[in-house]
Amino acid sequence: MVVYRSETSTFESRFMKEWIKGRGAQVSGTTYSTDLVRWVCGCQFFLHSPVTLCKHLVKAYIAATHDDLVNRKYFIQRSHTPPFINFLPTTSPNTHHPGNHPREGLRPRPSLRRRLSEVGGVTEQPDLHIPRRRNNQPAPAQQQPFVIPELVIPARRRQRQNEATTNTNIDVDATNNAIPVVDEERDFLAHEVRYRDKRANASRLRELLARAEEEEEEEKGQYMTLLNHSNPPQAAVFARAIEEGNEDAYIEAVIRERQRTTLPRTWRDDNPYTRNI
Repeated sequence: MVVYRSETSTFESRFMKEWIKGRGAQVSGTTYSTDLVRWVCGCQFFLHSPVTLCKHLVKAYIAATHDDLVNRKYFIQRSHTPPFINFLPTTSPNTHHPGNHPREGLRPRPSLRRRLSEVGGVTEQPDLHIPRRRNNQPAPAQQQPFVIPELVIPARRRQRQNEATTNTNIDVDATNNAIPVVDEERDFLAHEVRYRDKRANASRLRELLARAEEEEEEEKGQYMTLLNHSNPPQAAVFARAIEEGNEDAYIEAVIRERQRTTLPRTWRDDNPYTRNI
């Protein structure tokens, strides 16, 4: 498709996109030693361009040829040596395509089944060029059935198996007369293990609770000391809340009062725990 120019290659499409961008870009007065013969430029964009193109080359080409590049007008050929880009004329088919010229390859292949008119008449049987399938191939003349080889057991291992079978029969007869009771022992063991785990969990929880209570008393003492130093009336309110067992209500009311951003509006906002704040 690229040979007959009905489509363009990926490189040509990318090159045309960069060409259109460079055509509409503004060029400053700085010279970068732009050379159309070798197709090189000294600007930084040319050095990093994957299609070896920059706006200076676009502007120089249009100024030199008084012509603009149009898609499919030329065959854009890239090279690893200067000049890095060549604009070759387009023919149908394109003789400048880097691949093999598909003159005979594009012809449609003949059908597998030829028409009756091609073989010389209706009554004649056509020569059908149908490839033979695998299921039509003849089966082998003599097909030997698959036989699993016999397992060979060494003499020593066979003797050990016979002794083990004899000992097993004797043990079964002996154990049938005295079967130990293991179901109750299994239940006892399961309960004992669970009891041990529960006691360990309870011990850890009691330790955590004791540590939390110790930290609570320490924090309470520090808070009371701070109130006595800066706000003695509020310290008396906190002490009364402790005696009444309303520490939770006191701390919630005080936190809510300190976090509010508006003034009390009605008598419902009055709280005995927050009058001194």
